[in-house]
Amino acid sequence: MKKKKPESKFVEVKCEECGNEQTVFNKPSRDVLCLVCDKVLVESTGGKGDFKIETLD
Repeated sequence: MKKKKPESKFVEVKCEECGNEQTVFNKPSRDVLCLVCDKVLVESTGGKGDFKIETLD
């Protein structure tokens, strides 16, 4: 029996407001905020997140 590869992954992002870099999940269950300035980086959609910033990967 073959094992399935996970379809989700972690992504490195950079906040446009303060320049903070952090690692986020690409399918978040809730909105992801910048740990420094609280800007919304990724909005939860029930599936793949809606990225409001550029990813570094």
